[in-house]
Amino acid sequence: MARIAADGFDFVRATVNFQTVFGQSGGTEQVRGAFVSSMDDLVNWCAKYGIHLCFDSHAFPGFDPLGGNENITLWDDPEQQELFCAFWGWMAEHYQNVPSNLLSFNLINEPRGPESLSDEDYSSLMKKAISAIREYSPDRLIFADALGVAQGIPVEGLADAQVAQAIHPYFLPDGASQWPTTIINGFIHRNNGVLTLEGDFPAGTSISIDIDMVHQASTMRWLADGKETESLEIGTEAVGEGGCIDIGDPGTGGESRAYENRTWTVQLPEPARRLQLIQEEGWWYSLNGIAVETSAGVTTIMAQHDFVPSEKVPELTIQSDGTVTAADPDTLFCLDRDALADRFAQYTAFRDRTGVEIMVQEFGFDASIPRETARPAADALLSVLDEAGIPWCSFCSQWGLWVSKSEELVYSVQGNPSPIRPDGHYQDLGDWYYDTDMAEIYHKYMAS
Repeated sequence: MARIAADGFDFVRATVNFQTVFGQSGGTEQVRGAFVSSMDDLVNWCAKYGIHLCFDSHAFPGFDPLGGNENITLWDDPEQQELFCAFWGWMAEHYQNVPSNLLSFNLINEPRGPESLSDEDYSSLMKKAISAIREYSPDRLIFADALGVAQGIPVEGLADAQVAQAIHPYFLPDGASQWPTTIINGFIHRNNGVLTLEGDFPAGTSISIDIDMVHQASTMRWLADGKETESLEIGTEAVGEGGCIDIGDPGTGGESRAYENRTWTVQLPEPARRLQLIQEEGWWYSLNGIAVETSAGVTTIMAQHDFVPSEKVPELTIQSDGTVTAADPDTLFCLDRDALADRFAQYTAFRDRTGVEIMVQEFGFDASIPRETARPAADALLSVLDEAGIPWCSFCSQWGLWVSKSEELVYSVQGNPSPIRPDGHYQDLGDWYYDTDMAEIYHKYMAS
């Protein structure tokens, strides 16, 4: 905490959940004293160094942020809702003597349901938990996450609940290599058109697609000016083969397969002006992104349906300077500072209309994003927040300033990509690595 305070930070968000406080008994009769003691220590350490602590709840009976949506039952189960409110009532009573300027509560992290979670259902339970807290701590600062998991939309049902609302703008897709970033909807259904790239593609041009999923066994073919360049047979692998990590239920339309790190790269033997990716014998596939590399540089197109809801297959033109345009503007999104400002306008409008404060309680840039992309993206985001008067808190781990060495070891043992940015600059703090690249950007806006 001394290091955090010395670095200019005054807000810490710490995860807590029902099981760590009460164990697996399913009730609130038995308190795990050792864990609660560690929570108390954290409260005292933060108070000592003038840092505000926010206890943020993640896992509850009926809600696991890391599990599948189909297992979420909290919004329909009265007994689980009663436990949820009892947990927050216990927290409020236990910490009722800690001033609100030192301690706050975040009710539940990134709320979602088996399907779409309605404002009404979410607000109904949150209001019960808020009442349970107010019984012991009438002035406690409380945060409720916006609806929509990450970016989130303001919750109208809580506009009069006297709580702040929190958002998590993880807007830059993992692996993004450019800022600003061009984004398409990566879901490509053969009935909706053919993925097409136009431009000046000299011989030797490399086109790579990162395949996320494919439906049914498929033959995929790249055509360059109408002539086949290369083909790929995909969709018959066993789990563990060819990057396949999961096989979906055959149902009535054939099996789907999900992949990890499945990249197909094709090199053009001759110059071309029009490239098309044709899927035969399957129904659809989805991409994480496209990279086109020439001697002039690399143009990266990310795929994320949250930004581009249109499922019309894009016909894109790559200009000589790397700029990407689309025949149908609805199939392409340019993520830049102006786009971020437009997105945050909904929050400032909600705040101005209702008086409800908005806070960014999580944001960051995955370690797979190079520093020369992450730094200007962070600068753009923080400049927008600064202009809007929205306070922020950065995530740690592979998305933030601090990465623990124990986490790095776990990643290595599990065979996962490193939580350290490969081209980043880090300071060794003993048990932690400190990302000095991002710290420079953060401090620029902390000072203001």
